[in-house]
This record gives sequence, C-alpha cells and structure tokens, in this order.
Amino acid sequence: MKLFRILILSLCIGYCYANLIMAFELPVVKQLEHWIAGQMDNQEIPWKLYSGVLIAAIVPFVCAYLYARSQIVLVSVLSVVLAVHFVGNRQSNLWDPSGVMTFFEPLNANSVSLSTFVYLGLIIFWPLVFVALIQKIDKAVN
Repeated sequence: MKLFRILILSLCIGYCYANLIMAFELPVVKQLEHWIAGQMDNQEIPWKLYSGVLIAAIVPFVCAYLYARSQIVLVSVLSVVLAVHFVGNRQSNLWDPSGVMTFFEPLNANSVSLSTFVYLGLIIFWPLVFVALIQKIDKAVN
C-alpha cells in the first residue's frame, strides 16, 4: 500500500510539474534565445519570469517533501520522469510509451541551441538540486 501511495503522489506531482513546464515553456525559451543572440541587454531580461519558473517548480516538490519525507528522492525522480513523459506526449495519447523520447527530440536536430540545453537542464536538474538542498538543510536542522 505504501508503494501505491508513493506512485499516486508521484503521478500527481509529475502531472502538476508537467503543466507548469508547458505553461512557462514558450516565453522562457523565446527570452533565452533573444538574450543569447545578443538582442537584449541585462536590463531587459525578465528576471521575474525566470524566478517565477523556479519558484513554480519548487511548489510540487515541497508538497513531496511534506507528504513523503522519507522517500523524497524516489518521489522526486519519479515525478520528474513522469513530467518529462507527460510533456513529451502533449501532442499524442497521454500514455504513449514514447513520450520521454519525444521530449528529447529537439536534441536530435542538426543545430541545437544553447537555450534548449538551458531549458532542459532547468526542467530536469532544478527539482533534483532543490530536493538535495532541502535534505541537507533538514539534516543540519535535526
């Protein structure tokens, strides 16, 4: 029963995180491309947008920390994998097993921009870094 609860929690958090990714995807990638191309200076960078993305990504994983503190790593990794799967399947059936491969499809292109790498890194590694930081803080406090 405990494994079933972890799976359901991961499924809910993954779906929530996937919706957050899809909501912020276009503005963030477009702003990154303009900034990397040199079309924007530091005053024009929408720092509120980037901080909003990072804060919005924290919310589901704080819920994971509150509800499954002892299995936070398992829940977080499973949630990120499910979110990548859901985002990859936004154009097709939700349970299509090729969703993870579809998510990483932009990396198969001949010319991959730096903004694609930055965005994929934020999606995949930011929650895991946040979970590692929260565990380190929890150990230091307790």
